[in-house]
Amino acid sequence: MTDDQRRTRVLDKIKKCLALSKSANEHEAAAALRQAQVLMRQHNLTQAGVEASSINRASANAGAAYRPTKWDESLVVCVAAQFACQALLLRPRHQQVRWLFLGSGQNPEVAAYTYHVLRRQLLEAKRQFVSKNFPDASPGSKRKLGGLFCMGWVEAVATIVASFAHVPDAEHTAALAAYMQQHHPDAKDKKQKARTRQVSQVEYAAYRHGLEQGGNAQLHRGVSGSGQALLEGYETPPIG
Repeated sequence: MTDDQRRTRVLDKIKKCLALSKSANEHEAAAALRQAQVLMRQHNLTQAGVEASSINRASANAGAAYRPTKWDESLVVCVAAQFACQALLLRPRHQQVRWLFLGSGQNPEVAAYTYHVLRRQLLEAKRQFVSKNFPDASPGSKRKLGGLFCMGWVEAVATIVASFAHVPDAEHTAALAAYMQQHHPDAKDKKQKARTRQVSQVEYAAYRHGLEQGGNAQLHRGVSGSGQALLEGYETPPIG
């Protein structure tokens, strides 16, 4: 048996004892708590460390050399929130920038997969939108209008993803807080920021088209209860 396997077995025993310590039977609860405390002392573990051990990780390619776009950050915040996850941006040296999803059970894996699928579909939607409506625009204009289209798309899709939301319970919240304090104490929560800059009619139209297209997208759970999310196809109409 490897050290990791031994550690996992010990953590499982402690977790079971801590669960039993909440029993309505006072004697059973007290005995379970004492046993958990003995095991933690023997293996130099804290309750916060035990709680943090229940947090899983999954990552997804951020598709950026260093700094993700605002719409990409908004998409990550949206997906992470709906799957009760914490999202962190990883910038490993000489490697592709990645988003790390932290949460309980399969949630991080499903969140990373959902983000990957949604991002791929969004990039295709943006490509179609820009090529249909602004084929002769400058690269800068294409980036700006495409970005506004993406922001609208993400805002609309957020309401669809919400139907898959996992409401975190107190145990999960405490475990995630313990993990973040232990492994990423300096990390800051990413939050979506409201746009305050005035935009032109063309820019607003690009945003509105993204909003409409995102609203037409349909997200559904995968087969066999896998929890994977897939986004069905759609078409991008010309700007009116």
